[in-house]
Amino acid sequence: NTGVDWKQIFIGTSGAFGIVTECVLNLERLPKQTATAFLVPASGAHVLPLLKAMEERLGAYLSAFEGMSRNAIAAAFAHVPALKNPFQGGKVPDYVILAEISRTSSPREGEQPLDAVLESVLAEIWEMEEVLLADALVGPPHEIWALRHALSEGVKHLGKLIAFDLSFRRGDIMAFCDHMKTEMPEKFPGVTVCDFGHIGDGGVHFNLVVAKDSPLLADATFEQRLREWVFAVAVEQYHGSFSAEHALGRRNQAFYDLYTPEKLKNMAAGLKTLTSPGKLGSVRFG
Repeated sequence: NTGVDWKQIFIGTSGAFGIVTECVLNLERLPKQTATAFLVPASGAHVLPLLKAMEERLGAYLSAFEGMSRNAIAAAFAHVPALKNPFQGGKVPDYVILAEISRTSSPREGEQPLDAVLESVLAEIWEMEEVLLADALVGPPHEIWALRHALSEGVKHLGKLIAFDLSFRRGDIMAFCDHMKTEMPEKFPGVTVCDFGHIGDGGVHFNLVVAKDSPLLADATFEQRLREWVFAVAVEQYHGSFSAEHALGRRNQAFYDLYTPEKLKNMAAGLKTLTSPGKLGSVRFG
């Protein structure tokens, strides 16, 4: 999503290559059985090994593996007091995984319920020689997902939100987030990291929040300097993408210009001229 997909030029190009007038939908069956759990990894470094352990044991049953930072969870609890806090003593861990497994088939007689499947797998992982889990809690899907769905609104209510939609190789997500949480107080004191994301596919909603009365907001250059630094670390140090799910858009035009090789920009501009020579869309590819 940081430029033209050469096999699907309508994806991630902000309408520059034409207007979609018809489409074909490939419908998937809705899950008829689900089981969910909150997992507390032993540390940030154990998140990816935990994901791999679950993938090895659950295969296609594993339908979600969502990471949530303590700051993001605390913001959700503050904004939605009715949310149930399931953590021991009400103390939110540094990082929590929301894991979901699902089936599209109806329950059959004699078939092990998914809750039992998930509990069995977690018990196996708990007994592994390498300690991957600090805690785990299997719970009703509607309660588990209620917390995840409250994160965005909770973070928005903390103050001025500066949001980034980033992606990395799966093994680099936690390293990037840990690096930024260490560096942020030095580079930009007063900025709080409230990250959460799709660990399974390498995406992270890297949300930064500034208190509404912070003197940082009086500096007209602050947000641009912050964005430039975050993207530089994400792309240059961790070889990630500055646009994971939401394509380019006007906001990221300068970063497309900065990080896209000249040959690719020339190819994209040539293709744009061939397919839609007029002024179309909100992004310039050449």
